[in-house]
Amino acid sequence: MITLHKLGARSRVLVEGIKGRGCWRLTEQYTMLTPPKALLLVSLAAVSSLAQTIHGNLFLFVPDLGACGFTNTSEQVVASVPSKVFSSFPGAGANPNKNPICHHSVFIKFGSTNLTVPVVDYYVDKSTTNVGLSRAGFVKFADVNDGIVHNVSWSVV
Repeated sequence: MITLHKLGARSRVLVEGIKGRGCWRLTEQYTMLTPPKALLLVSLAAVSSLAQTIHGNLFLFVPDLGACGFTNTSEQVVASVPSKVFSSFPGAGANPNKNPICHHSVFIKFGSTNLTVPVVDYYVDKSTTNVGLSRAGFVKFADVNDGIVHNVSWSVV
């Protein structure tokens, strides 16, 4: 299947389908989207969705065997993202262990403190703006006894 997009004066392919005859005739200028260009556009779309900054709360997350299939401890700096973010990540499928988000990190910022942390799990909650951080990372933002830090910004990178 060839996908054509009318974009202007570059890389012109002139085609029109003749209904019911299965043949084509040249009539209008279109730009053909080659497989490498299509892959580039899909990649750029994925990156732009990755770069979306989310504002919410940071909470203390206690890791164990996570959705990515890794067993982690509170001594490791790891993160948990909302289930909606996890399951809607580009390329996510039925097996959470194979979700591409498991090869990404979250960049968390609060005031002058920021941290980039690997995603290892998701949490189930109505909120899609919060992010969980293990004790080893949480202490860089607040005392563990606080349990939550309000008004952080974060994004999947």
